[in-house]
Amino acid sequence: MKPSHFIAELYFLKTEEGGRQKPVYSGYRPHIEFEGYPEMKTSGEQDHLGETQVFPGETVLAGIHILSRDYFIGRLHLGKKFVFAEGARVCGRGEILEITDAQLLLSPENKEEKINLNCYPPDILDRLRNDFSSNFYHAIHPLQQLLLRNSSCRNARLIRAIIFLSEKNTIKLARVILDAEMDWRDVLLWAEYTQNGKESPKRIRDFNQKFGEEML
Repeated sequence: MKPSHFIAELYFLKTEEGGRQKPVYSGYRPHIEFEGYPEMKTSGEQDHLGETQVFPGETVLAGIHILSRDYFIGRLHLGKKFVFAEGARVCGRGEILEITDAQLLLSPENKEEKINLNCYPPDILDRLRNDFSSNFYHAIHPLQQLLLRNSSCRNARLIRAIIFLSEKNTIKLARVILDAEMDWRDVLLWAEYTQNGKESPKRIRDFNQKFGEEML
């Protein structure tokens, strides 16, 4: 078995609840969706502790090894809930009881509502989906990383400005993110103000307002 990243309590749905019909064994690898992170479904290999097989309707403790570990560095915490599934069929629910990979642990000074874009006003994700469509993951991922590593960029106004300046292009998005980390004030200036030669910049947008209502 691969080393566990965390220990969780797992409940396997009964067959009549939509769960499996047969038991599972250690090494079972459904995909996991953590609460609040629908954009990243990751394989999660289960090592059932003290059990040789687990039947539908049973609860068990298990060590979990996730494939997409790097995405969740600094994002998990005790009590974090998730579902595990086979394709579209949810087979059970889980809750983290212990984190054995310290790098995955949410830092005490961070708040999930600040570092997780899914907790931001919904117009932001709606704009990302509309602008990037099939490239949605490649847009949300670098923004999620920005929020995790840079506390000065954790506000909806700046994120809207970054998305606006990216012009539906993931390469431009990456460049604007770098600009924001160098000086976020430049990004707000470029997004919210006109630049007319020697004239003083004039503010024409306010990204404190949601997309569609930003024009002054």
